[in-house]
Amino acid sequence: MKKKLILLVVIFSISIIITYPAFPPSHALDSYCTMCKGYQETGIWFLQNGRVFSYLLLEFANITNLSFNALGFISVLFGNLFVSIAIVSLYKELSDKLNYKDCIHNYLLLGLVFLLYYSPLYTSILVFDEVMIMDLGILLLTLASIIILREGIKNYFISLFLTILGITCYQGVASYLFVVLFILIIANKDKFERVKFYFTKFILSVTNYGTAFFVNLCFINQFNKAVKRSNIKVDTFNIVDSLNIIITKLIPTSFRNLFGFINVKYYYLFIAILTIVLVMFIIKNNNKTKNIILFIVLILSALLVPFIPNIFMPASCNYTAARMVLTIGIIPAIIILFIIMSFKIDKKYLYVFSVLSMIIFLITFRFIRGNMLIDLKRYKNDIKYINYVLTEIDNYEKKYKIDIDTIYYHNDTSSAYYYDFGYNNGINIRIMAVPWAFDCAFNAISKNKLSFEKMDEETYNNLFQNQDYDIINKKQLVFEDDKLYLLIY
Repeated sequence: MKKKLILLVVIFSISIIITYPAFPPSHALDSYCTMCKGYQETGIWFLQNGRVFSYLLLEFANITNLSFNALGFISVLFGNLFVSIAIVSLYKELSDKLNYKDCIHNYLLLGLVFLLYYSPLYTSILVFDEVMIMDLGILLLTLASIIILREGIKNYFISLFLTILGITCYQGVASYLFVVLFILIIANKDKFERVKFYFTKFILSVTNYGTAFFVNLCFINQFNKAVKRSNIKVDTFNIVDSLNIIITKLIPTSFRNLFGFINVKYYYLFIAILTIVLVMFIIKNNNKTKNIILFIVLILSALLVPFIPNIFMPASCNYTAARMVLTIGIIPAIIILFIIMSFKIDKKYLYVFSVLSMIIFLITFRFIRGNMLIDLKRYKNDIKYINYVLTEIDNYEKKYKIDIDTIYYHNDTSSAYYYDFGYNNGINIRIMAVPWAFDCAFNAISKNKLSFEKMDEETYNNLFQNQDYDIINKKQLVFEDDKLYLLIY
């Protein structure tokens, strides 16, 4: 127990070092709306989407009058703790099954388990106020996979309960249930002799997965009926249309871009090299067919399972985001882990894999840290722009004794969606590029409530036609009585 606690402290400390740029205030676009509308209204939105624990987090923040900055700090802190517990739990389970005698095997195993949870895509959830709830979901699903492989009906129901809770935390992390399950199955030395046992456990996990989503959807449906609010995700969907969107759009886009959180050329080069090495090991060893099948199943659990929830989303608003497909970012770690668990590895190869794992770790460190620093810069630029406009409004109101109540806005001829100092991903979106966030951000910061309306084309042509800017300029603001006409650069 003491060693396990020490290991948890070490893993938790490393996670803090990696994610430290996420601790300072750098609110996501969604956070502006929470700041504007309040914890309670956003909490109701979470309930509408079946995310009960996120609602409870905001209700706690509301009751305790917790500031947004404090909520973000606490959430990142506890999020790291939950993921660290998941890492230690899975590592101890694997080390007990694999029973490695040498230190290099155990250190490599620990490092690879760490990389199953911290990947460049993990950055995508660090910016959200409810990151600790998403991480709690990852922990619960990890524990569900560990427990279901134990004998006894009691463990099955415990696993089912944990799966339901995990998916209730956040549906987007559900793929960890199967990734961890197959890793544990592969780690068992008697895996080839107990095919029936593990197949049964897989079927039970599928049942748990389906049951958890069914319970979640039922809750969403009943809650929305009770509060008389509609939810398009539940009301209308067509499986055929959704599958078409997933196959033709969502999967190709996800694999091609990795949502802008990492240099995909290096990422795919790394995967190509590791795949070649894996093929060499498979060719040189026995049980080729079984190893190939196990590897394919493990990879598919990471690559395709994240898209299963999209089947039940309406095609008209079906989408995916990096935070919904976290396991796509852990493929290099999965390949190396599969190799060291499935084959007898010479010590020289262990050193090679250790070096490769360290490179993956350094890449992960670089991209998590780099993306979060970009997020900080994005946030500062957003606030700078908003404060500039609000200051101009304040000066006008003091000078002419008129209160501005409505801002009419329009983009200039070439407004960018992303800032030019970072990757094209979800944490580098300009506040000026998203109308719903633009509205919320101003009203979250301003002492007065402002209305926002899209400027009609006639007014735009009269005031700003063909104008284009790449920095803020007073010419972008035109005041008329109690209205501001704003050109967004």
